[in-house]
Amino acid sequence: MNIHKTIFSPTIRLLFLCLIPCLLACTLWTLTQNTMASAPIKVGLEQNPPLSFMNERGKPDGILIDILKVVATQEGWQLEFVPDTFDKCLESLKNKEIDLMVTIAYSKKRAEQYDFNAINVIANWGQIYIPSRSSVQSYFDLAEKRIAVIANDTHHLALHSMLDQFGIKAHYLPVDNFDAVFHTVDSGQADAGVVGRFYALQNENQYPNLKASPIVFNPIEVHYAVPKGTHANLIAALDKHLKILKDDTTSPYYQSLERWLGLTKKQAAPKWIPAFIWITASIILVLLFFTIILGAQVKARTSHLGGYSK
Repeated sequence: MNIHKTIFSPTIRLLFLCLIPCLLACTLWTLTQNTMASAPIKVGLEQNPPLSFMNERGKPDGILIDILKVVATQEGWQLEFVPDTFDKCLESLKNKEIDLMVTIAYSKKRAEQYDFNAINVIANWGQIYIPSRSSVQSYFDLAEKRIAVIANDTHHLALHSMLDQFGIKAHYLPVDNFDAVFHTVDSGQADAGVVGRFYALQNENQYPNLKASPIVFNPIEVHYAVPKGTHANLIAALDKHLKILKDDTTSPYYQSLERWLGLTKKQAAPKWIPAFIWITASIILVLLFFTIILGAQVKARTSHLGGYSK
């Protein structure tokens, strides 16, 4: 038997030719995974306590930071936090200057520019805060008022849209964060301010001259986001761990809610809040409908009477 011919037979050579690309692919995949695990993930965060913020020691903190750190430990990620204003974080995410952004509400428009993780981290909503002596009670009371807002904040956009539908003109004063919203109203530079409810819960006691108005609106889900078409592995891992964390009432997820909000699983989002918001919105839409119908009828009758007078 010719050993040389057996070793280098066409079948054996073909087998080697098939194995070599597979070995190279496995090697490249391993190197890629190791690189991703060792390269720091740049995380953008805004000053929005207690969801995400830089604390007094200059360290990232908050509910979404707590959860992200748990996932990073499990996945072997290195995190590099990049604090900035909300608008600049959005711009950095769009330009792929950061890999991940925390504390961002999902919307169809934003989903055209960013990819979101699927599982909601926490529910939030917007609220109008006013000076303690203010008489603002409804959307209509905001006519011609100066309202402090964060320019691209989802609550600001929702309020702006709602007022436009009613033909209510207000003057919007853009600021960098919710701290600045409260400060602007407290200093008398604005008549009202738009903030997230969880931020208000944490900070309203620092502003005794402000109070919550009855105007609550825009229930949202808070998520993580990555630049469009990138880092699918990050959001997949976040969703995998979020499901596990939310299914276990003793997990770090619920410990973080308790730490920052004093909320248990059953208390995390009062059941009446979403219902109240939707009922209020429905009443407003019905009133808007009847206002349009009444206006059309008045216009038609005026036109009809005008015909008689000629």
